[in-house]
Amino acid sequence: MAHDASLIKKSIRLLGLLAMVLFGSQALARSEVEIKAAYVYNFVKFVTWPATDSDTDFQLCIYGDNPFGTFTEKFNSLSVRGQNIVVTYPDISQISTCNVLLINHSEEKFIPEIISLAAKYPILTISEIENFTELGGCVGFIKLGNIVRFDINLEKARAVGLDISSKLLKLANEVKQ
Repeated sequence: MAHDASLIKKSIRLLGLLAMVLFGSQALARSEVEIKAAYVYNFVKFVTWPATDSDTDFQLCIYGDNPFGTFTEKFNSLSVRGQNIVVTYPDISQISTCNVLLINHSEEKFIPEIISLAAKYPILTISEIENFTELGGCVGFIKLGNIVRFDINLEKARAVGLDISSKLLKLANEVKQ
């Protein structure tokens, strides 16, 4: 048990360090937006999608209002597994092109429709909407006090063909099997 706690602490420190490297050397105190952006980038690194054409860009889609502001531009300068990350803002009919679909809380009333459509494709759905993983999303941001954490719906991720690394699962607040 003490080994697990030590591993979790090391992993959280690693995520913090990655956030600092990824998003510059501004003040050490990171905003919630910066932390969530760093988490998203790291989620991408610890999830495996079914085989795709590696010549295509990795589509990080934002549905609704952009929660990351200027940090969105930093995503556009990154790559993952040899693919350039491209941030897009699809309408509902273009969701099938997404690898990751970030659903803003502004779209909460449309969650059943969005989740139902996304479930037809290997899309990692992420949101800060309350109980998002219970609603069928793959990863839901939560706040424990003033700490940003996340829950994972592993059952949903597997159902759409995604494989989530055990390293990421260990960092999750809660994993729905």
